[in-house]
Amino acid sequence: MNYDEALKQIEFFELHPSYLPFVGSDYEEYRILQISESHYCTNIKDHEKYGIKYFDENWFQGKCSELDEILDSMTRGVCKSVINNCRYANFDNPLRAFCETVLKMENPKMSKYNENRKKYNYFAFMNFYQLPAFKDKASFENSFWKLSKHEKIESSEAEKILERWRKESSKIIDAVIDILEPKMIAMVSIDAWESYVKYGKYKDDKRLVKAAHPCIPWYIE
Repeated sequence: MNYDEALKQIEFFELHPSYLPFVGSDYEEYRILQISESHYCTNIKDHEKYGIKYFDENWFQGKCSELDEILDSMTRGVCKSVINNCRYANFDNPLRAFCETVLKMENPKMSKYNENRKKYNYFAFMNFYQLPAFKDKASFENSFWKLSKHEKIESSEAEKILERWRKESSKIIDAVIDILEPKMIAMVSIDAWESYVKYGKYKDDKRLVKAAHPCIPWYIE
């Protein structure tokens, strides 16, 4: 937790500490930052109330106490679940590649019968979109456009909103990179990559590596 003091000074994380990046206990050894796409949040049931308009008017501007309780310790909570041997392809696949190519493990298995998932402590993690997706098991962009139609938001206005969120998310990622100083930034979402290279200050950085989302087949781009 050596980075917490600095990370908590980023204005967005003061507002929404549930989105504080995970920094593993062994991060210093290899300094790998994995950036995926977005969180799902099955606890948000009322997308009529907590939809695009709500997030656009409130989320990046101030605290949302009624949601922050639901989203408590979300980013770090997911990563701690991985380390405690929960199975998520989004983490298992990059970790398996790391074990094979960096740690030189032969045919590494992520299993409840071994301790390999604890090696995720070598990573730091955050998502690109600094707000939850509006539908489980769907890409952020697809869920956004479906909900925008439901909310009857004009396409031109919806596009402006989405680009605002991408710009805000890129600024937050820039601030995290400044603090964590990773040696490798593994961006494992084509949407996240394409969005970040529009707005991120590290878009041409040699540390930045892109890949498709390392999840199940309906999501691979």
